[in-house]
Amino acid sequence: MKSYLDMREAQRKRVDSAARLYLEELLSDYSRQRVMEKLRVQSYGTFRSNFDKGVNLRCIQLLKDGFNA
Repeated sequence: MKSYLDMREAQRKRVDSAARLYLEELLSDYSRQRVMEKLRVQSYGTFRSNFDKGVNLRCIQLLKDGFNA
């Protein structure tokens, strides 16, 4: 059971790291409002993988929590 929890924690860290990098990239080119609109529109579509969906949702959560690049 512990290995499963470790695996989940590692996956969560990978998603968080990817989301932060993606947000930094987006915020260097667009305003916060534009980025939030883009992420929300993307969230209504389909994703290639659960990882992509997790990154998108984590980006939205980070922006709501006041992420600064």
